Amino acid sequence: MALYAKYVSRNLKSADALIAAYSEWVKAELLVSENRDFLALSTPLPFRVVKAAAFLREFAV
Repeated sequence: MALYAKYVSRNLKSADALIAAYSEWVKAELLVSENRDFLALSTPLPFRVVKAAAFLREFAV
């Protein structure tokens, strides 16, 4: 719940805050999202946020 509150205080919507909190909790390295709220966060996150196209360019086999 503390992680969720952390992201709500960063002005993320409830569902987005839950996704961010879960991503941090599982120690995700990467979150693939087209969500402009994630992409617009100016302070560093403990995981990298990339758009789908960037993910495919970087990790396509």
